[in-house]
Amino acid sequence: MVTLADQRTALIPDTMWALELRGSGWEYLHVVQRPTPRPGPGQALCRVEAASVCASDGKLVRLGGRHRNLHGWDPASSAIVPGHEGSLVVVEVGQRVGNRLRVGQRLVVAPNLPGPPRFDLENYRSPLSEISRVTVGFTLPGFLSQYVLLREDVLEAPGHLIPIVAPPTALPHFGAALSEPFSTVVAAHAHMVHLRRAPLDGERAYRAGVLPGGLTAVIGAGPMGMMHATYSLLRRPRRLIVSDSQPVRRAAAARLKLLAERESIEFEVVEPERLGEAVRGASGGRGADDLIVTAGFARVEEEAVSLAAPGGCVSFFASNAPGEEEVRLKAADIHYQSIMISGTSGSDPADVRRSLELQERGAIDLSPLVSAVGGIAAAPAAVRAVLEGRFQGKVVIYPHARAPELVPVVEWGPQAEGDFLREAP
Repeated sequence: MVTLADQRTALIPDTMWALELRGSGWEYLHVVQRPTPRPGPGQALCRVEAASVCASDGKLVRLGGRHRNLHGWDPASSAIVPGHEGSLVVVEVGQRVGNRLRVGQRLVVAPNLPGPPRFDLENYRSPLSEISRVTVGFTLPGFLSQYVLLREDVLEAPGHLIPIVAPPTALPHFGAALSEPFSTVVAAHAHMVHLRRAPLDGERAYRAGVLPGGLTAVIGAGPMGMMHATYSLLRRPRRLIVSDSQPVRRAAAARLKLLAERESIEFEVVEPERLGEAVRGASGGRGADDLIVTAGFARVEEEAVSLAAPGGCVSFFASNAPGEEEVRLKAADIHYQSIMISGTSGSDPADVRRSLELQERGAIDLSPLVSAVGGIAAAPAAVRAVLEGRFQGKVVIYPHARAPELVPVVEWGPQAEGDFLREAP
C-alpha cells in the first residue's frame, strides 16, 4: 500500500536550486543547481515554501571573507546558502525522528540554537560548523533554497521546531517566514520595562512593553521600524509618532494611520527635524514614554534619550556603523529621571510562537510589510536590494516559483500569494 507520505517522498527531485555564496563580494553570489539532500536517520528534509530576506544576508556577502577565521569558513573551498527566515513543510523524515515530525507538517524554526550540537561534529564535515552552533540560518543549506535539511542539532534543540496548525489561507507562507524578524520586535518590547506604583499600597508594578495610554515614538520607518510601529499599536498608546528622513518611507508609514484611527490612537509621521517638537508638543513638554530607535546612528540615539519622559523607556534596536559605536549619554539625566535603556538583537522560541499566534488569531497583519516578491532566480537581486535599502518593506522569495525577477507589490496577502504561486511565469 502506497501512503501519502510515500507519494510526497517520491516527488522529491534529485536536484534543487539554491542561492550559493563562495566568497566575499557579489560576484561570488549565484543561484546554482545542487543535489537535493536526503535525511539521515535522525534528520528531516523540508521544502522551503517562502523565505524572507534579511539585511544580514547581504552583510554576509560583503563581509564573508573577513569572517572565515572566526567561523571556520574558507570561501575558496566551500559555500554557504544564506537565509534564516523561512516557512517550511516537512517532506521526508529519518527513521529515528519518530513522531516528532510528520510529512506534510508546516514548520518554522527558531534560528538561535542554544550551545553546541549534541552529535559528533567531527563526523559531519560542515565548513560552517562554528556558525551552526549559533543559528540554523547559517547552516548548510540555508532557507534561500528549495529544500533544507534539518540536522540533529536543530531537531534536538528544545522548543526550536514550531509547528503551524493553521492552513496557508489563514497564516500564509510569507507570514510564517516573517515570524522570525517579527519575533525580534516582540523580544525587544519585552525588554522595555515600566515601573508603576500600585494605587492602594504603593507597591511597584512592572509592565513590559509600550505603555498603554502613553506616547510612543518610533525612529526609523524601514522594515523593522514598521514592525515596531505595528506591534506598538497593539498596546494602544495614546499617540504614536513615526519619524524617518526618507520621504518614501514616511509615505509608507502613513499607511498605518487607518489602523491607528480604528483603535482611536492619534498618529503622526514627521521628519527627523520635527521629532523633538512633535514629542514635546504631544506630551506638554514631558517627553515620550517609549522611544524605539531602529536607525543606527549615535546622534539619533542621543536625541532619543533626551526626548524620554521621566520613567520612560528607550530601546536601541540597531547596531551602529563603524565610527558610530560610542553614544554620549548624560548619566545625571538618566539617574534623576529613571530612564530605562534597553536593546536586543535576537529572540527565543517563545517570541516566535507569539508572532505566529498573533497572526493566527488576526491580531497582527504583516501583509502591508511586504514590498517585493520573487522566485529563487531573483534571490541575488533580492539580497542586494535589501542591503541597499531599495524597498521600504520586506522582500520575500518563493523558491519554487518560476518568477525570474523581483516583483514590487503594493498589496499582499494569502490570496495574492496563492495567485503568485499559481501564475508566476
